[in-house]
Amino acid sequence: MSAVGKAASVIPGPYGAIASAGLQILGGGINALFGTKVDQKKLQAANRGTAEYNNFVSNATNFDAIKTATAQEGVQDAYSDGLFASGASEKNQRLHNARIAARQFASNSVLNNVNNLVSDQINDALANFSAYGGPLTRKKKTRRMLTI
Repeated sequence: MSAVGKAASVIPGPYGAIASAGLQILGGGINALFGTKVDQKKLQAANRGTAEYNNFVSNATNFDAIKTATAQEGVQDAYSDGLFASGASEKNQRLHNARIAARQFASNSVLNNVNNLVSDQINDALANFSAYGGPLTRKKKTRRMLTI
């Protein structure tokens, strides 16, 4: 309705202005009753924090250098419904779920980095040991039976 109201504003004279204003007011009323309102500031903050978690990489070279992702502002409900609308709760839930998945990704990155450091330490320690004089395990010798 707002788009129709803007299109009506090109009608010359006072009729175009009156039609434009009336249609835009009617469109605003319809959006308030049946539409979903978006708080862009809250939506941008939620998307920015989720992107920070998704882009986090833990690449420490020793245990002292391990750091977790920087804490981000919590996700606030960016969508709100009109009187007869019902889609905002699903959209808000998707924002929350995306943040949970992004935070889990960052935690998995740190955990993977720690596991790699532990494996490197074990492999370095094992590289210092060696077998002197041959294999560490013996193969069982099979005895042949003489048949007549």
